[in-house]
Amino acid sequence: MRKGVTAVTTGSQSKRYALGICASLLLFAGCGAKIGTVPQGNGTPAFLPLRHAKSILYGFKGSPDGESPYGDLIFDQKGALYGTTYDGGAYYFGSAFKLTPSSRGYTESVLWSFGSNSYDGGKPYAGLTLGKEDALYGTTPFGGKRSWGTVFKLTPSVSGYAESILWNFDNGKGGGSPFGALIFDGKGALYGTTVGGGEYGQGTVFKLTPSHSGYTETVVHSFCAKANCKDGAYPVAGVVFGNDGALYGTSFLGGSGDCVQNGQKAGCGTVFKLMPSGSAYRILYSFKNVPDGAYPSAGVTLDESGALYGTTMSGGNAGRSSDDAGTVYKLTPSQSKYRETVLHNFTGGNDGGNVNARVILGVNGVLFGTSYYGGRDNDGTVFKLTPPGYVERVFHSFRGGDHGQWLVSAVTLGSNGGLYGTTSAGGNCFNCGTVFELQP
Repeated sequence: MRKGVTAVTTGSQSKRYALGICASLLLFAGCGAKIGTVPQGNGTPAFLPLRHAKSILYGFKGSPDGESPYGDLIFDQKGALYGTTYDGGAYYFGSAFKLTPSSRGYTESVLWSFGSNSYDGGKPYAGLTLGKEDALYGTTPFGGKRSWGTVFKLTPSVSGYAESILWNFDNGKGGGSPFGALIFDGKGALYGTTVGGGEYGQGTVFKLTPSHSGYTETVVHSFCAKANCKDGAYPVAGVVFGNDGALYGTSFLGGSGDCVQNGQKAGCGTVFKLMPSGSAYRILYSFKNVPDGAYPSAGVTLDESGALYGTTMSGGNAGRSSDDAGTVYKLTPSQSKYRETVLHNFTGGNDGGNVNARVILGVNGVLFGTSYYGGRDNDGTVFKLTPPGYVERVFHSFRGGDHGQWLVSAVTLGSNGGLYGTTSAGGNCFNCGTVFELQP
């Protein structure tokens, strides 16, 4: 892992937050270390900016609207945007928000401020999932009755949104601390991941099945990367469904790689596949750090052929050292195996570095993604990779201050062809963050 990148989770103190690092440190050393520094990129690759128009749709203020948005944005059918903030809100435990478009711009409304009571969840890390009748579903890695996070539902009404807690985690065999987003199956069951708990204490894939009396949890898979079980460990991101009905995801640690955490061999992370029943668990790929990357904190994106695309926040081989700034990779199915191809090695310079978010697929196989740092002012980028050669173009370099900085979430593709996303800092205050739009 690149030296100097430190996770911070406390309050609204100044922080440079890298998604995935906190989740791993939560298990190894705890989240709460003081602010570190993000290394400056010292390479200058070919810098080919694209022409575009950028707009700040909203700048957060901390309280009561929220601060530090880390999760992906989603649209509803009317073009409104929904998301979460990790900090801020009325009680300083984060918020769920909505941006409603009009002829004069976007209007922000706080749908829920977390921390209103001792049983509420706290600090939502992932974005929201839209369900039936415009209900919103999400996770918090902290809070709840047992203090190890929740699955929640926000139900719209005439007077606003009402929150209901669907599940409280206890960090036991049922899991603890869900950092990833949720997905639905065709019968209304929810699937997600936890970085803690499970049979071996190294995270789970879980399922919540609705019934007349509430929700029932089933552990689909318990991760184990100990000496007697060569598995993944600590899945930060949520899972996604493939066309074959299987669940696909990543684990931040584990696998056969030689990466070391706290003096112990912990693996460099994996890409895995399993059936919703829990059967047929399989590691599709184990990262090795060099030259293929390490520590995938984001999930995967699948194309129609079944190929998987993803990112690693560290590792790779940009030609300077064995400790570089991450990769974009592709896993191509070939008979009974998957072949990995590194589409881009980040240098931490103008091209970006420390990619925490997934890539998304655009028209004709184009990939769009974000980097936490790097770019012209080292404040993060939105980038584009175009097949077949996947030459990188920097779509936008962030400049900090009012313009926003440090991207943790992925971009979301709008129906108008625009890219929408968040910066975790900058805007109205150092840690506040912004919602932005990029139009080619």
